[in-house]
Amino acid sequence: MKKLKLFFITFFTLFSFNSFSQWACYPMGQGASNVCGWACYSGHQGQDWQYTPNNTSYGQNIYAVADGVVTAMVTGFTGCDDPFIAGGLDWAQPTNLIIIYHSSVNRYTRYLHIKSEVPGLTVGSTVNKGDVIAYIGNVGPISPCNNTNPNINAHLHFEIGTGQSGNSLTGRYDPTGDFT
Repeated sequence: MKKLKLFFITFFTLFSFNSFSQWACYPMGQGASNVCGWACYSGHQGQDWQYTPNNTSYGQNIYAVADGVVTAMVTGFTGCDDPFIAGGLDWAQPTNLIIIYHSSVNRYTRYLHIKSEVPGLTVGSTVNKGDVIAYIGNVGPISPCNNTNPNINAHLHFEIGTGQSGNSLTGRYDPTGDFT
């Protein structure tokens, strides 16, 4: 009976998600939820993930959603700035990020607002699906922003795209959609 159950679990895992977009939108662990999806406000082209309720996201793991190679990293920044409040850096506030290219599906993923990357991760590093690549932070343009309590609105902004231009993705799309 155990072998039969294992077969069905394996079969379900392999064949229940028939496109990259259907399974690639889970960059955090169990208990995380998408709190601000594609276009939840004007210009938002990605997903914001947090542990809810009572956001306890700061410092939690971020996982590679598929096997790939790190193609870009920006690290070393701290702090946030609310882009919706006058007098700040607006959307120019720098953020830490990682971009991974997934050759098996010819897609890129981008992870933003990270606190820090895992030690030893560099551009050119190979990662496997499920590897911890970074930790959730509140770095960059975030609203509401509170630098004295980094857990306030700490989250992961996650994107999928068909190409890369510098530290940005091109051809970004909603991974919860029906893109094939």
